[in-house]
Amino acid sequence: MGQLAAGAFHSMALTADGTAVYTWGRGDKGVLGIGTCEATKDGAFIDTPQRAHTPRGLLWKQVACGEATSMALTVDEELYTWGFEGVTGHGGKYNDSADVRTPRLLEIGENLLVHSMDCGAQHGLFLASPKPEPSSPQEPQMKRRKMQ
Repeated sequence: MGQLAAGAFHSMALTADGTAVYTWGRGDKGVLGIGTCEATKDGAFIDTPQRAHTPRGLLWKQVACGEATSMALTVDEELYTWGFEGVTGHGGKYNDSADVRTPRLLEIGENLLVHSMDCGAQHGLFLASPKPEPSSPQEPQMKRRKMQ
């Protein structure tokens, strides 16, 4: 898998096996996804890759970063976003400080799968479609969500 993404002031890397997302650069608005520590304050700079606080056990297939937000997509086609609240799509739901400093699952509807996504300077977008109906009761609806 492996992938790199470059935003305005930060970068991201997805490991080749899809098990981790790493970020580095300026921590403004929580775009690094490493929590609320001192290093994530506006203007702070992290010059070595740090593992983003994504949920453990998920497999990742794509990362993207813009000026003020970051996104990561799982192999199960679930989208996680973090950074400047006005761009993440979470609508002020997770804290009062207006920024999402750790990756959060974007709730877009139970019956939708996200196929791809990207970020711009002040926006994010994704392409989604309805989940397919299973053809038989034994057919799994989702890919392997957690690593065994």
